[in-house]
Amino acid sequence: MTRPKRNCPAGEVRHVLNRAVAQSAIFEKPADYDVFLRVLNETSQLAPLPIFAMAVMLNDGHLVVRTTTDEQVSDFFRRLTVMRTMRDHSRAWVNKPQTEAEVKALGACSQRLLPFGDDPWIKSSTLRLCLASDTCPRGRPRKES
Repeated sequence: MTRPKRNCPAGEVRHVLNRAVAQSAIFEKPADYDVFLRVLNETSQLAPLPIFAMAVMLNDGHLVVRTTTDEQVSDFFRRLTVMRTMRDHSRAWVNKPQTEAEVKALGACSQRLLPFGDDPWIKSSTLRLCLASDTCPRGRPRKES
């Protein structure tokens, strides 16, 4: 369920709090603060919001902002949260070690230029991309004795 929109009339100066779920740490190492500042900058370019002051702590961030439209605060913080979450989740997934079977399957897929994933996804992708002939074993069928 999404969070209800904040009631922030245009022109007012507001203190806005951005907190982690269950008071868990948002920033686990110093580099996480740098990533947050980069994401904040990117968000500011997509959804400009004047920020007068900011304090970022282990599990939350406090910003003092002034809105120019009624929807500005909700839009800004929705984008900020989504961008930060996407980076955190993708980094965790990309850095996850692979099993020996996954490494072997990746090698086979990259060698034959085939989709990589679970069987239902591979089947649907090969049909959608017209790769059905590429998934067949190479060469002539073996003679049966």
